Amino acid sequence: TRREGGRLGFAPARLVQGLAVAAVAVAVVWGGSLLLTNRTEDLVSGTSENATEALAAGNVDAAIAAARTATRQNGDTQSFETYGAALAAGGRFKDAAKAYDEVIRERPDDIAAYIGRAQARRAAGNLKGAIEDYRAIVKLRPDSSLYRLQLANAERALSTR
Repeated sequence: TRREGGRLGFAPARLVQGLAVAAVAVAVVWGGSLLLTNRTEDLVSGTSENATEALAAGNVDAAIAAARTATRQNGDTQSFETYGAALAAGGRFKDAAKAYDEVIRERPDDIAAYIGRAQARRAAGNLKGAIEDYRAIVKLRPDSSLYRLQLANAERALSTR
């Protein structure tokens, strides 16, 4: 999780949402009719979709504002999940973890929310919290070798502190 040269280095939590973001980003890169970075006012209208578009365009501030508005207007888990992804993209990892808390509170089996929170916690330096989330992911999806590896890496990092 990082920002390099102003480019977004944090993927949104949900795979499907991530694919939508990628599609929008490709449209922008290939000269599609979406010129998202010049539509900040439209992007901050308060929907998770607008926040996702803003993330795809690399407009993190607009994504955070749109997702924040969506959480206040809708209060649904998708809005909080998008808000968490936007906050993490902006380097606000502790706030991102709190947004994912809301999703997990409502949907305790949402693996994507645990993944997002684990990434945010780890980036914020909260290895114990990340380990807790990786354990939840492995419990929900025991066949996941990727998150077993992430869990082992986080436990190793914590033991060397």
